[in-house]
Amino acid sequence: MIKCLPHFPMGTEAVVVVGDAPANLDKIKSAKLPNKARERVDKALSEL
Repeated sequence: MIKCLPHFPMGTEAVVVVGDAPANLDKIKSAKLPNKARERVDKALSEL
């Protein structure tokens, strides 16, 4: 995951996926994130 530190609490981040089975997907899903960031990461992951 790539995050913009000043804007991270507002949900500014990106998830970069390489290959068919990301090795750290569970780690991203369980990471502690601000609420808005969690919403956006979960939405991005649901579209994989």
